[in-house]
Amino acid sequence: MKKTGFNSEEFNVNEELAVPIMAFGILIIFIGCLGCATCKFKNPCFAVPFGALNFIFALLLLIMASFALGGKEVQEALYSGVCTKENKSGVKLNAFDKMYK
Repeated sequence: MKKTGFNSEEFNVNEELAVPIMAFGILIIFIGCLGCATCKFKNPCFAVPFGALNFIFALLLLIMASFALGGKEVQEALYSGVCTKENKSGVKLNAFDKMYK
């Protein structure tokens, strides 16, 4: 395996992805509780936040799908913007990607 200039033992993908995954999990549980409360009580206090959060979540999913299906030009622009920034451990994601190509 070739050297890439960083210590791969310091870079833990699970730690980098844990917070966003937990945040989306909590958001989905909250949306589910709002949906159940909307069905049970038929109250706009539950229906409006339920609809608004579902709309925002659907927009996020559509944006991510458009990046995934947008073709090579869209993906290269996205990767150049995201993968050149350093994460908490000071490692750029494109350096991590080059190690496994």
